[in-house]
Amino acid sequence: MKTRFLLPHGVKPIGWVVFITAIIIGFLSEFEVIDFMDSLKAPVFAIYNSDLFEKPSYFKIIENEILDELITILVIIGGILVGFSKVKTEDEFTMQLRSESLIWAFYVSSALNIIITVFVYGSAYFSFLVYNLFFQLIFFVLRFHYALYKSQKELSYEE
Repeated sequence: MKTRFLLPHGVKPIGWVVFITAIIIGFLSEFEVIDFMDSLKAPVFAIYNSDLFEKPSYFKIIENEILDELITILVIIGGILVGFSKVKTEDEFTMQLRSESLIWAFYVSSALNIIITVFVYGSAYFSFLVYNLFFQLIFFVLRFHYALYKSQKELSYEE
């Protein structure tokens, strides 16, 4: 079976390391278990920058704490490497599981968006919007690998 758009199987272990490490560092940073934000300040190019009490600026070099950007990029890259790398035996069944998991993740993420929009307000809602960047990818990775594990377990029972 020809699998288009999937990454080679060899990148999956790298993806797991990047994905899990970035999620753990993100949680530790978010809940202030670790705090090295000041040590990660760097000049960055901003297309648009808006601070609370300052006039917005465009196309400017600014000083920024870059940990949140690094974690975001690493979670996304790690999630893509894990979720969209071929498994050892990539076949039609695996592609069906992948497709169903992606649709399921979209539905769950959308339902969560609706629930949070109706019941959560203020800065907590803003925080949710930031976390929502990752929900669909995380739900997909978890659902796909759980379905894959479950199907392999069922096959081993039949043998």
